Amino acid sequence: MSATAEQEFRTVLVLMKGPDADATIDALENSDQEIDVADEGPYWKLRSRGDIHVDMAAVEAELGAPITLGKWLVTMTSFVGYADKDDTHFTVHADRGGAVNHYPTG
Repeated sequence: MSATAEQEFRTVLVLMKGPDADATIDALENSDQEIDVADEGPYWKLRSRGDIHVDMAAVEAELGAPITLGKWLVTMTSFVGYADKDDTHFTVHADRGGAVNHYPTG
């Protein structure tokens, strides 16, 4: 992939390979998101031109077992973008506003 094509991706998630990562990739593939998945040896690199939204309920459904966000964060080793999370999701936003606009200020 050329450097120009690489720069088109605005958000990245890096997942350590294993069942939780496989379930995450399956959940993302079943969503309407356009995610590019690259095999990086012991890791999966998930790249997008927009936000990457991981719904933990969808990951649980693919995994066939409960998973907490805290346990999932061990699998997610790195990201590029603006992170937003709660108990039900982890999102990497391409734009800062998506991650901070819903939090009260002052």
